[in-house]
Amino acid sequence: MLKPFQAKYPDIVDPLLDKVKRFGGHGFVDLLMNSSDIGGQSCQDILRKTSNTQPAILATSYIIFSILADIARREGGSRLADVDIRRYMNYFLGHSLGEFTAMTVAGAWSFENGLHTVRKRGLMMEKEMRRIQLTKEISDPTAMYALTIDKKLSSKILSLLEKIAQQSVGKVNIANINSDSQVVLSGYEASIIKAIEGLPHSYGEVAFANDLKDLGIKSRKRAYRATKLDVELPFHSSFFAKLEPEMRSIITDPEHQFTWPAQFDASIVWNKTATDKYPDSVTQPGLPLHISNEAKRGYAISQLSSSCEHTVNWLGSVKYLLGQGVNLFLGVGPGKVLESIINTQIPAEKKSCISVLNFHDPTDFNSSKMETLFKSLYEMKKVY
Repeated sequence: MLKPFQAKYPDIVDPLLDKVKRFGGHGFVDLLMNSSDIGGQSCQDILRKTSNTQPAILATSYIIFSILADIARREGGSRLADVDIRRYMNYFLGHSLGEFTAMTVAGAWSFENGLHTVRKRGLMMEKEMRRIQLTKEISDPTAMYALTIDKKLSSKILSLLEKIAQQSVGKVNIANINSDSQVVLSGYEASIIKAIEGLPHSYGEVAFANDLKDLGIKSRKRAYRATKLDVELPFHSSFFAKLEPEMRSIITDPEHQFTWPAQFDASIVWNKTATDKYPDSVTQPGLPLHISNEAKRGYAISQLSSSCEHTVNWLGSVKYLLGQGVNLFLGVGPGKVLESIINTQIPAEKKSCISVLNFHDPTDFNSSKMETLFKSLYEMKKVY
């Protein structure tokens, strides 16, 4: 993941890899540098464990962002010289585990403490699944399926899936609402398949596949296309409902030095609520616009503590930001799936004035993308 970045930007990457080494040892650095295998295990197998995946994604995303910030500081002209670009940002947003990355970038905790937090989160989730399996609370295989649907049917299908999830009593969960054409389901595999097969056939038939290539062959003229995801655990499901108190204790552990409001004056758009607004319950009576820092911190902790279970409403979050007038989205991380998802939600008439810049490879730091970024920063427009 990081080897090409380290080769091109060693001055930025090496000091951060030293911090990663102190966190997870040489083996974890090797994992980030795409070694073919570590201790006889393939990197792919090691990364199937969410306790490894979560800190690996956070580290990769944070390091790529650090490169971006350094380039902006050095090459952005006098207006950006020695200025941290996070001071220009109005919003931070991250998908699922990315919410913790967003908090880390925003300065809610240090890079090292962010790594420790998500490592403990992953270990906690793995431990809970082992407990459930040993006590036989789970008797059938679990899975996650990405369900692709026709945009014209999205609101109807989502409404049906919400009813199915509610009636299934935890067997089927809506894990992610990624876009108006993709919903991810999590839970018991047999129940998920039954739910998908039970969708109205008046809209068309279902195509099931184990990978995207196979899906492309099977999905011609199908209204629903379901792809089984290669994941270890059924994320964002009721299986993790009991973890909120433990997650809260991890976040509030004094050792992690969680700080909120954070260092940079920007808002977090939460996965659960798809907004940065605080509910009435945390505002002061008679002063709806005044919220104490203590209340803000408590609300942030509550959002993060329930993150293992609740739905990621990415579609709602992107629509909210577009409604707030955001005209530049910056994406950093090991993939570019979210870039295409965001692009699909931008109305055709606004595509010419809204930019989505994704940075997941050293070639992404090209003059065209950086010029677009600098122009937006110069104009002091809203940046995510």
